Amino acid sequence: MYTPALSKTPPPEKTILRCQDVVASFGISRSKLYDLMSEKSPRFDPSFPKPIRLSASERGAVGWWDHELQDWLESRPRT
Repeated sequence: MYTPALSKTPPPEKTILRCQDVVASFGISRSKLYDLMSEKSPRFDPSFPKPIRLSASERGAVGWWDHELQDWLESRPRT
């Protein structure tokens, strides 16, 4: 009988955060959030996680995987 090996750490939660959740969690403004994603912005960060579409509409709802945001935050230099 096959039994999977027990992991030492549980897998990350698969949680999607909406814009207002990201803004509240990171303590940034909505415009700062979109600046991080816009290649036209001087505050653009290519390592910032890409949003995922939550609706079929081109301009519809988006969200971000919580674990990707946490990984990005942990990769930031500490000041």
